[in-house]
Amino acid sequence: MNIEDCEVGMKVECKINAYSLVAKNKIYTIKEINKRIGKIALNEPCTNLCTFNPNHFKPANKFKVGDEVLFKEYGKQYKAEIFGLTTDKAGEVASIRFESDNEYHFRIILDIDFYLSPLKKKDELEVGDKFRQKGKAEHKIVGVHYDEEEDSKIYVVRLLDGEIKGAIDLVFPKTIREIIYD
Repeated sequence: MNIEDCEVGMKVECKINAYSLVAKNKIYTIKEINKRIGKIALNEPCTNLCTFNPNHFKPANKFKVGDEVLFKEYGKQYKAEIFGLTTDKAGEVASIRFESDNEYHFRIILDIDFYLSPLKKKDELEVGDKFRQKGKAEHKIVGVHYDEEEDSKIYVVRLLDGEIKGAIDLVFPKTIREIIYD
């Protein structure tokens, strides 16, 4: 991250394990920016002014307004959209909208890391995930392999409905139309 990308109050995550007071993958808040020397100071862990190279950090905000996310609640998961984000003393707070039983629902999410996660990409699916291709038939992944000739993952899937329900097939990620979250 460049010094120009930094803002006071911004949440950042350390990318390296080179500091004694700052740990890799931990989130901190920028307290001060010194453009003259190209360093940032953090609210924590220093009581006096410690400065750090901003290139060793990345923005910690996982989401922005308009992002589609996976919302988990009571053992179920829903595809949701973030329509509001703010930060308070406890951290980031998100407002989301999702559909369930053909109705739209709204939630205020206080613990973003617990309830929300990015949607999976077509080439990041795992055993147990479901998707649709061109038709309406659902496919469930029962194995994941790599095709060297195509330089791509290839999924071993079982068809869950349709004329050939139960059949096994091989599917490349690029042919997936929709990932099913249920």
